[in-house]
Amino acid sequence: MTIHLPSLRVNAIWTMFGNGSFAVSQFGIIICLAKFSSLEQLGLFALALSIVSPAFILANMQLRALQTTDMTNEFRFSDYLKFRIVGVLSAWFIGICIASSGLVSAPAGKVMLVLAVAKSAESFSDLLYGHLQKHESMREIGISRAIYGAAGFLGAVLFVVTLKTAEGAAYGLAIGWVAVALFYDMPKAFLGTSRCPAIVLEKPVFSMFPLQTIFKLALPLGLVLFLNVMHQNIPRYIIEYALGSSALGVYAAIASISLAGSTIVNAVAQTTVPRLASLYHDRNYLSFQTLLRNSVRVASVVGVVGVLIAIAAGRPILEVIYSDIVAQHEIVFIASMVGAAFLFVNSCLGSAVTAVRSFNFQLTLAVKITVLISILGLLGVPRFGLVAAPCSIALALVYKSYALRKHIDGLLHD
Repeated sequence: MTIHLPSLRVNAIWTMFGNGSFAVSQFGIIICLAKFSSLEQLGLFALALSIVSPAFILANMQLRALQTTDMTNEFRFSDYLKFRIVGVLSAWFIGICIASSGLVSAPAGKVMLVLAVAKSAESFSDLLYGHLQKHESMREIGISRAIYGAAGFLGAVLFVVTLKTAEGAAYGLAIGWVAVALFYDMPKAFLGTSRCPAIVLEKPVFSMFPLQTIFKLALPLGLVLFLNVMHQNIPRYIIEYALGSSALGVYAAIASISLAGSTIVNAVAQTTVPRLASLYHDRNYLSFQTLLRNSVRVASVVGVVGVLIAIAAGRPILEVIYSDIVAQHEIVFIASMVGAAFLFVNSCLGSAVTAVRSFNFQLTLAVKITVLISILGLLGVPRFGLVAAPCSIALALVYKSYALRKHIDGLLHD
């Protein structure tokens, strides 16, 4: 039976719908904490999330990308599932160690552990998304992300309005996400769709070979994504240490606005990965370059528009969404949007490098960017304040864009 794949435009629209709904919900939680709680509680939530998220990203090893680009069905779904279970348990171990070590306050530790429950549910859903994305069933993923967003937002708002704490927001988020994973994602994946076959769990066979092979393939990719997330979080750690939780709350509120642009760009980037992988596998380099060029153009336009909006109406936007206190940091908003513009371009270029499975290069580059952002942040934030955080990210991402583009050109011309 011939399966007709949906167009990239249709896939991008569904992905944009899902990512957009999810991003709006996360943005809504930030606004809710700022309005009904305090900037200090918002800073506490941002700190806990900035620790838990990288831990799960590192443990997850970005299996979804590995599944999506596995064109020869080298591994079974059960192999990926066993690897993901080990990863989630590892993330919990990391989280418990940090929460009980005294490195964070007791309230932050409690928020971390509750958020770990939410991230566990999201991790298993992400594994199911990998199966769906491989067959370009982005509609189902988009709907799931939208439901994730709505459930998490409603739960968080209910608890924040009642308890007025970051811990309350975490409880609401966890309850909503666990419910979606159990009652929507699992039935959808194991029953199958019109374009995507149902997941069949083979008879368990104990063998370390598939797990070892997946680990070797996924480790560079997992480390790359972990470091990419750390690129955004390192300045937050520095702000918390040098300026305090309230300052981190202000920065987290401003930085969250760039989620709007990320929604569009990530939709384009995620949608093109399987198609780029197929084109590269077939050595259709001309079509590969055309598709990549178009996605980068979209990312560039979104980034430029974001910067122009921040320059023209940054202060009024911050006043309406948050408060006069946050609006005083208009220059931080502009700098954040400049950094976001380069991040958008990097997302598309990075997806192309992922599609061709050039994982070791990504890892080397990610380490360089991590060191660069750390140095710039440590030197800048204590001396120049909040504005140094987005500036350090933007400067590092300029170099990253150049390095990614140069590497891709080298691959296609070898």
